[in-house]
Amino acid sequence: MLRKYIYKIFRFWMLLTAKFRKMPDFIIVGVQKGGTTSLFKDLENHKSIKFNNNKEIHFFDRHYSKGISWYRSWFPLKIDRRLTGEATPSYIFYPNVIKRMKLYLPKVKLILLLRNPVDRAYSHFQMEKRKFRENLSFEEAIKHERLNLSSLYVQVQENNDKHANEILINKSYLSRGLYADQIKILFDNYDKSRILIIESENFKNNKLTTLNEVCDFLGIDYFKKYHLIKDQNVHSYPQISKKTKELLKRYYIEPNKILYKLIKTKYNW
Repeated sequence: MLRKYIYKIFRFWMLLTAKFRKMPDFIIVGVQKGGTTSLFKDLENHKSIKFNNNKEIHFFDRHYSKGISWYRSWFPLKIDRRLTGEATPSYIFYPNVIKRMKLYLPKVKLILLLRNPVDRAYSHFQMEKRKFRENLSFEEAIKHERLNLSSLYVQVQENNDKHANEILINKSYLSRGLYADQIKILFDNYDKSRILIIESENFKNNKLTTLNEVCDFLGIDYFKKYHLIKDQNVHSYPQISKKTKELLKRYYIEPNKILYKLIKTKYNW
């Protein structure tokens, strides 16, 4: 009870001082289950970066109606010279987010992690199972998604339907892995020099090298090895069936070809 009271006072003070606060220098925009939590935690330990917020603010998707002062209230005061940012991995997927972001943050730098879409989809499904939001098997869930998800896009964009929005966010196992369409929107709104795309598998296997690429992108000093922390948000779960995995690998063959052509990079997916 005391903790809630202290938090309310803290948030009131942040809102009261919103006009004296910075806007983000960078945003990790995706993808969900792609290593965004680990990247956020690593950057949190860099001497040139200051986060005032929890990882996911969700302003440009869920809380846009609260206004830009509400968003600004989550960041450090302008007198702090360090870089600041946030990480909301649903931004890359959610309808209209990038256009909203461009309106308020035309010069922000965007970081996007891309994970093998088959592994990402299954990891997403397992997260929904842990949170008791999914009762179907993986095979039933992706079949249901393919039948219904396109109509949910329309409902969210045209009617701001909250129920449709919840399903769109939580049950978009396959659709979130269709990266090319999402990245096209990024490229239509931001210069490519302001976008850093990282392969999640490379981040996991070559962490320090990848983090130093992020440092180059942000214009800050390199990490030292002792700054690195253990991977975050890691869970164990049963392996995907071989039959389903092969089915999904075939499903993503053509979308991945379009992706590789778009970003001029090929991954071993």
